[in-house]
Amino acid sequence: MAQPKILLYAELLPNIRQVSVMAAFDTPSDSTTEAELSADGRQINVIHEGTNHILNLPGQAVASTKLQKPVNSNKELSWRLPVVGLPSNTSVDRGQSSGAPWSAKELGPDSRFSCRGCGAVIVPEGAIESWRDLPSENWAEMMDFWHCHKPDTGADAGNSQAGHDQNAISNANRAYGANTKFIAQSGVGFIDVASFLLDESDCQNLQTSSQEEYPERPQTISCKSCKVSIGDVDIQANGVRLHKWRLSSTSTSISSSLNSPAISVFISAKLVSILQAQCSSKALLIPESPSSTGSLHLWILQQSLFYSSSISGTGSRTFAMKVLWKLITDVESLALIDSGKAEDVKLPADAVAEIETCLRDSARFLPPSARMFQGWNVGLLERYQDEQ
Repeated sequence: MAQPKILLYAELLPNIRQVSVMAAFDTPSDSTTEAELSADGRQINVIHEGTNHILNLPGQAVASTKLQKPVNSNKELSWRLPVVGLPSNTSVDRGQSSGAPWSAKELGPDSRFSCRGCGAVIVPEGAIESWRDLPSENWAEMMDFWHCHKPDTGADAGNSQAGHDQNAISNANRAYGANTKFIAQSGVGFIDVASFLLDESDCQNLQTSSQEEYPERPQTISCKSCKVSIGDVDIQANGVRLHKWRLSSTSTSISSSLNSPAISVFISAKLVSILQAQCSSKALLIPESPSSTGSLHLWILQQSLFYSSSISGTGSRTFAMKVLWKLITDVESLALIDSGKAEDVKLPADAVAEIETCLRDSARFLPPSARMFQGWNVGLLERYQDEQ
């Protein structure tokens, strides 16, 4: 007789310090079905039809917690378990952080990056002497806002228009403001959550191509060896922007686990950055070139959580965000942008398709009843956790 199949899923919300556990069976629960915590509160054991199924919890539960007796004839069961200890400032800060792999503190002159597709060296060792993190995308606007609205302290403070004009001139002289742009510099690597801004002379094995039918779009940067698109020409910055998810680190100073981070890690960081900057929980991932599938509409349901699933097979917890998502048409996308109900994020069409695949694949970690919510698909996007 075949053993019954059981899917176990648990998630920890760091801010409320609670682990939610769900179990899904292929046969209804009965008098043999029960659940128990391990002595240290780090595992849950679900017994169904004589078979034990153990899941490592994403957080340590209070071991003395008594689990409710399962109700018979259900194919899904759930428990809520309190977590040991109180949330620390560090754990909360990490959950709010929009950090991504390969920040300036992790890179140095010995850093080297290759095409993830074929291994051709794109940024050779020693080409970049200094790596610098770029500020958030809305930093210039915030600086303008602060300088325009700070209290007047001069003798002519009564003349508000003169004060405003003087602030505008002063901002320009300070080299920051809404019109400030970072310009690529030889030997310097500028870093944001999802890309590198580099001087083309510091790179190799690149070729530039343009889409004749869409001349208004940025020129594409491809790997000369395998022809895979890995970035775009940034005319305003007089450099090239390379997508992190198209590169692999071949530096000994980078942990092997961060040699080729998943695309979801970079895009989730970008979404958190948008959430913080624009106070918006909805985003549109819009293909830069026409796509038959349309745009990806995302609604960030939970910005940070840890989960573990019996399907993942890793045996350890994963840091992620939970999102609601759906595919929408170009007309629907335009309506949402015009109404200000979602922030638009333009990405290469293949990147949007990869994120859709990540979201579809992540649904298998969830019990069937948790895969849809009021017409939206439910998915998980892995996030980066800086352990330092």
